[in-house]
Amino acid sequence: MDGDKAMKNVLEKHEVKLTVRGPVFVGDGKEIDKKEYLFLGGKKVGVVDFARLYGLAKSRGKEKALERYMLEEYTYLEAWLKREDLYDEAVKKSLRYTISMGDNQLTRGTKTQIISCIKDGEGSPYLPGSSIKGMLRTILGYEGLKDAPDKGRLASQLQRGAEYAARQGKVNRNKFLSKETKELETSLFRTLNRPKTKPWDAVNDVLAGLMVGDSEPVPLSRLVLAQKVERNVHGEEKTLNLLREAFMPGTEICFPLTIDRSICPWDKAYIEKAIADFSKLYNECFISAFKEAAPLKANQVLLGGGTGYVSKTLVYPLLGKKAGVESAARIIDATLPYKIRSKHKHNQDVRLGVSPHILKCTWFGGRTVQMGLCDIEIR
Repeated sequence: MDGDKAMKNVLEKHEVKLTVRGPVFVGDGKEIDKKEYLFLGGKKVGVVDFARLYGLAKSRGKEKALERYMLEEYTYLEAWLKREDLYDEAVKKSLRYTISMGDNQLTRGTKTQIISCIKDGEGSPYLPGSSIKGMLRTILGYEGLKDAPDKGRLASQLQRGAEYAARQGKVNRNKFLSKETKELETSLFRTLNRPKTKPWDAVNDVLAGLMVGDSEPVPLSRLVLAQKVERNVHGEEKTLNLLREAFMPGTEICFPLTIDRSICPWDKAYIEKAIADFSKLYNECFISAFKEAAPLKANQVLLGGGTGYVSKTLVYPLLGKKAGVESAARIIDATLPYKIRSKHKHNQDVRLGVSPHILKCTWFGGRTVQMGLCDIEIR
């Protein structure tokens, strides 16, 4: 009994609520092919259940025609269904789910790419705990850097790595800065010093004591297709025919957070302060460079895919704004494929005073919003 009581005393259990302000996307690594969806009326897209569609085609004696279409043709599914006089029945009987198109403005004649979000075994979307923990890891890393005794050494290492990348012109993005990242991780998080281990071993990571569960399932009706919108420092916007299944603004997502204080030194108050401090840094070093862009509030985070380089790295926390812009520009430019490097023009970032010089956004409710923006409440 005494042991159980002691264990309860070191385990702090919380529920965390995220309120989505800008569509949140966590992908499953899959693309919904043009032969799997239909553009419907009312600005909706229907995702087709192929087994149901095949059953429908078979009932009409057209299963061979469907097989030929899947193997040999390149047209959209809608065109084939209308040609075979199956469209109306397919919409009624073969859709797995429908999803709102939101405020998208697609370019006709250009391929539309739809990336699906992660879903559980029942087909319901959710946020995996690993994605949420990754976000918190970056935020807590910044807070830890503020008083890190070896911050100067780590900063110098990163700057030398960025300068090396600029000289080389091209580096292996999978291996580049791996040594610097390892030392940064060791300094910030791998401080448990367990017997018979090396300092950088994962078993010494204090964030093993920060346990983040998967979120509760979210209804499919809360998904929206968020179009990729790139906003430059002058407020000019460029759209791409890339749509992501994302949680729409106004969605509330809850997940459990347990802190084992025998391993993790940080409590709820520390995490909340870290969130506020990271938001302030993000505003000062990045968002302030973009015309009419709304700054993050003290209780806001950026979560998931499409949120941009700054929300997922510690370049600015390590180096500050001026040196951070220089190093980020060098790193991003050197890790881009040659074919798109001249198109992205990161060699101009220092002149513009921000790197990267694009804010990752989408449209919702008639306005431009940052991807992944959420209010966070730990309770």
